[in-house]
Amino acid sequence: MQTRRTLIIATLLGLALPTAAVLAEDVPEGGRPLADGVRAMLWTRACDVAEQDYNIDCAATPEKCTFKRADGAAFAPLDSPWGRSFGYSRYAAPNTVLAPVAKANGAAIDDSAWDVAEPAFAFLSGLPLMMKGEDDGVVRLTPSAIAWIQRELIPTRDVAMCGQTAGALYDAGFRTTARASALAWEHVKRSGKLRGLTPAKLQKEHDARKGATWSMCEKFSRGAAKKTFDERMLLDECQFWLRRGAVGQAEPVAAVLGAVLERFDADFFKAHAKAFAQPKATKKGR
Repeated sequence: MQTRRTLIIATLLGLALPTAAVLAEDVPEGGRPLADGVRAMLWTRACDVAEQDYNIDCAATPEKCTFKRADGAAFAPLDSPWGRSFGYSRYAAPNTVLAPVAKANGAAIDDSAWDVAEPAFAFLSGLPLMMKGEDDGVVRLTPSAIAWIQRELIPTRDVAMCGQTAGALYDAGFRTTARASALAWEHVKRSGKLRGLTPAKLQKEHDARKGATWSMCEKFSRGAAKKTFDERMLLDECQFWLRRGAVGQAEPVAAVLGAVLERFDADFFKAHAKAFAQPKATKKGR
C-alpha cells in the first residue's frame, strides 16, 4: 500500500560542504538543522527528478522548457496527477534528492539502491526515518521525521530554483495535486471515518471493496470535485489520507501539506484553513 508523494523542493547551484558541518557530534532534539550549503545542494538536486519531463521533447518545443536542471539541461515540470506535492516514496526512490546529497557530504551509501532513504535521511537529519516493528504494508514515518521534513524541506516561494523560483515550480508542476490532496483531506477529516480506523480494518475493506471508508473515497472522487480534478487523482489522494489515518499520522502529515499551501498557495490555503487547524489541547493535556 505504498503511495507516491513528493515534498516540494527547490534549486540553487550546488554548493559543497565539508562532512563535519553535516555530522555534528550531538544531535539536538528535533534533529540537525540543515546547513546552508547542504540545503542548497538539496534544492539543486530536486530539479533532477526525471519524471518531471517524461513526455516533453524540449528540443522540439523549447518554449515549454523554461526550467533548468543542475547541469543546465532544460525541462518542463508538469502539473499532473503523478506530480506529487509531498510524501514518502520520493525518500525511498533511487532518484531521491536526499541520497546523492548525503553521499556528496561523506555518507557511505549506494545512491542507486532502492533502500537509500533511511541512511540518507539519518545522515542529514540525525533522526530515524521509518518506524519499526509493523508489517502491515502501511508506511510509518517517525513523528520526529515528519516534523523535521516540515521544518527543513519546504522552501519559500522566492527561493531561486530550476532557473526560476520555487513558487514558479509549484505553480507549473505541483499546484493541481496539492489542491486535490487538500480537498481529499478536508473530505476525509469531515467524514469522521478516521475514528477507530486501523491498518487491519482498512485492508479488510480494501480486499472486500465494500467498506465504508473506501466507498467514501470512491463517491468523493466521482463527485463535484471531478469537475476540476482528475478522478483517479482524487481517489488516490483520499486513499492516501485513509492510510495515514489508519496509523494515526493524518493530522501531522496534513500539517506538512498545510505548511506547503500556506507558503505557496496562500489564497487556497485561507479558503480551506479549517481543515488544517490543529486539535486544541485539552486542559488535562496542557
